Order: sequence, then structure tokens, then C-alpha cells
Amino acid sequence: MIVLDSSAIITFLEGGQQAERLNECLATEPAAISAITVHEVGVGLRGDEARAFDAFLQSVHVLPIDLDVARKSILVEQKLERKGRLIGKLDILIAATCLVHNLPLLTLDRDFREVQDLRLVDIK
Repeated sequence: MIVLDSSAIITFLEGGQQAERLNECLATEPAAISAITVHEVGVGLRGDEARAFDAFLQSVHVLPIDLDVARKSILVEQKLERKGRLIGKLDILIAATCLVHNLPLLTLDRDFREVQDLRLVDIK
């Protein structure tokens, strides 16, 4: 299973060459997303885009933000803070979700590179 962040989902919804590469990647791996990503992507969508996203959500596993993820996010943020390399709080929660479930993250967002032990997948 591979976790998609908002940058990957938006790329998928927009179509184009990167979306094709994303489809190829997902042909061999089931997809999951964090509940945080549902909010990040969904809040900006209307009409046909919102309906396409709802259909997409039916094909992926949504990973909840639970106590384990919350606790892991505290540790992730503390480590980043010590290094002076903080990233957004929502990204920290997404990274913590991946770490708790031991799943790689497919993202176009370079900020995630700052998170220790987070496995990243690149579609480029």
C-alpha cells in the first residue's frame, strides 16, 4: 500500500503526463490517504471536481488520525524543531500517519524530505 498526499491527488485529478505516471505507479500498489488529505484536497473543490474526488475516495483506503498518529506527530515535530526545519502541521500529521502504518508516501512536496525515516516515492 502507498499513501498519496494532496500534491499527488491534485496531479491525478488534473490529468496530464504526471497523472499517467501516477496511474502506472498505482496499478501495482493499492492506495491510501490520510484523513487530513481528504480535508486538504476537498476544501478547494466544487462541482465536477468535488464529484470526481468523491469517486476517487471510494477507491482508496482512508487512514484516520488516531492517538498513535497524534503521539507520533509530536515526536516528528519535536525532531524537526530541534533541527530548525519545521514543516506545516498538516504535513507533520500526514508524515506521522505514514510512519505509524509503516507506509511510503507518494508526494511532489519536497518538505517531506525533512522527516526522518519517512519513505518517499517519486513519480518523476
